[in-house]
Amino acid sequence: MGALEIRQIKKEYGPLQVLKGVDISLDAGGFLVLLGSSGCGKSTLLSIIAGLAEPTSGDVQLDGRSIVSVHPKDRDIAMVFQSYALYPNLSVARNIAFPLEMRNVARADQEKAVAEVAKLLRIESLLDRKPAQLSGGQRQRVAIGRALVRKPKLFLFDEPLSNLDARLRSEMRHEIKRLHGMIGTTIVYVTHDQVEAMTLATQLVLMHNGQVEQQGTPSEIYDRPRTMLVADFVGSPPMNFITGKVSSGRFRGATCPVEFDYAGHRESSDIVLGVRPEAISVAVDSQTSGIDLNAVVNLVELTGPEQLISTRVGGQELMLTAPASVDVKLGQTIKLSIAPQNLHFFDSSAEGVRL
Repeated sequence: MGALEIRQIKKEYGPLQVLKGVDISLDAGGFLVLLGSSGCGKSTLLSIIAGLAEPTSGDVQLDGRSIVSVHPKDRDIAMVFQSYALYPNLSVARNIAFPLEMRNVARADQEKAVAEVAKLLRIESLLDRKPAQLSGGQRQRVAIGRALVRKPKLFLFDEPLSNLDARLRSEMRHEIKRLHGMIGTTIVYVTHDQVEAMTLATQLVLMHNGQVEQQGTPSEIYDRPRTMLVADFVGSPPMNFITGKVSSGRFRGATCPVEFDYAGHRESSDIVLGVRPEAISVAVDSQTSGIDLNAVVNLVELTGPEQLISTRVGGQELMLTAPASVDVKLGQTIKLSIAPQNLHFFDSSAEGVRL
C-alpha cells in the first residue's frame, strides 16, 4: 500500500492552464475518487501520477518518495483504462500474466499468480478464452486482473465503467468495492459519474477548472458542500437554490414566497438558500412542520420506488422526491413542507461560498 501526496501540481500547455496548483493527500489504503465534468483536469492529473505526462511544476510523492522524474514502469503503479486495452490475440490467462512475462517471472509463479487473481475476480472459467469471446463486464475484470497481478502500491482507474450499460456498471461498482475491501491497496479513480464517486470513495475530490473545489468524505461533501458549485454537482436531482435577502432577522425569497426567521447572517444581505429535493416533503392532511409552501405540479417522473416531482412556487421551480405511493397529478396544487434544519446558505457572490 502507498500513501499519496500531490503538492502544488500545475500543468500548462502554452497559455492554457489545465491544472492550477492541485494539493491532495491520501492515506495508504484509501480510495480516492477524482470527480468533475469534462475538461476539469482530473484525467490530466491521473496521467501525471501515472507518469504519462510531466507536470509543469509541483511534486507527486508515493510513500514519501518523489516519483515525478521516475519512469512509469518503475513507479510501482498499475492502471486500468476505459478501453480495457486487452491484447486480442492472447488468451485471458496470458493477458493477465503479461506484466509478469515482461518482468521475466518464472512460468510456475506466473501460473500461480494468474490462478489467484482469477479466483479473486471469479473468472476462473474464462482463462482459455480470447477477449472477443467476452462481455464488456468480463473484459473489465480481465483488465483489473492484469493490474492486480503486479501487486502494485497504487492502482489508477481512468473511467473504467463508462463503456458498460447501467446494470453492468452497478455490478462492477460492487466488484471494485469488494476487491478494495479485500486487498486494501491504495486507489485513485477518475469518473464524472457521481453515483460511482459517492459509493466507492473513502475520499472524494471535486475538481473544477483545474482546481480542487472540495476534498472530504462523500458524506462531508454531500452534507456540507463548501460552495454552490459543489452543492449543485453532487446530488441527483441537484440542490434547489432560492435567492433572497435577510432583513430584520428574517429571510425572504426574491422569486419564491419562502420566509422564515434567520439570524445566521448580517442584516440587509443578499444570500442564496439551498435545499435538497429529498428535504422537501409533500404535506399530508394539511399537517406540516417547518416552512410551508403552496406549489403547482409541473412534472412527475416515476423511477420505481420513488418519484421526482417538479413544482412551481411563485416564480421559482422546486424539485423534490417523494415515495411512489404519494398521489400527485399534473396541474395539481399541493402543499410542501421544508424542515429548517435541512437548509444550506451560500454567499450570493460568484464564488458562492457556504455561509
